[in-house]
Amino acid sequence: MVERVPPHRRQPATAGPEPLIRHVLPDAMWWQVAPTEADPPGNDPPVGWGETKTVVTRLYGYPAPAWDLRVEGWPRADRPASGFRPATVRVWMRTDAPGGKTFRIPKQLIPTDGGELEHQFDGRTFRLTVEKQTLEGSPERLDCLVVRTFYGDHEPVQLLLTRSGSGIATEHRYFRRANAYTAVFGPGAVPETGVEFRVIPVTALTSDSGSVIAVTPPGPGLGRRPDGYRPTPTGEAK
Repeated sequence: MVERVPPHRRQPATAGPEPLIRHVLPDAMWWQVAPTEADPPGNDPPVGWGETKTVVTRLYGYPAPAWDLRVEGWPRADRPASGFRPATVRVWMRTDAPGGKTFRIPKQLIPTDGGELEHQFDGRTFRLTVEKQTLEGSPERLDCLVVRTFYGDHEPVQLLLTRSGSGIATEHRYFRRANAYTAVFGPGAVPETGVEFRVIPVTALTSDSGSVIAVTPPGPGLGRRPDGYRPTPTGEAK
């Protein structure tokens, strides 16, 4: 909070410099969504629950960092008339996420004609393509850089652009049934010099127990969402 204090009420100046007001942006975040009655996760929590599909979208245009979190295929309550089971959302927020290796793809290697580039890195296969995708808040499908990969049990990853703070729309999609992960980067993600990614394992984000925040929002009822949202098939793994 910033407060204007009249001169006659100000404290005497100290010998050292006063701390600066800073707006600290998180370097990386990890989300875990599970039914409220489920056991809290350990240090390697999966994203989502059961056979759900979770989509995490970084939002821009707000005074503070904001994300949109959607979970498709959420289980219903024991009594169907009660709607869906309540969920607890756990968020690990790191301003200096440790670990993570980087790899770079030159722009000329990224296919723009509907093709796909396979890139082997650190024991994983990443498939890159440019395709039309619908991002949160966009009324139309946009040309996006899409990266897909698979992960082992309890070994999901998060893919970030090294050009942090660039304001490029980003979505992280996790498919629990297939252990599949898709990162979608909006227009402007590929500069002339190529694109560089940082691969962050989940353990690098969840190792600090003091960085987790747990929130239990009201359970959703039956019927349509108030904003009229409808899942759109993308042709990805289910």
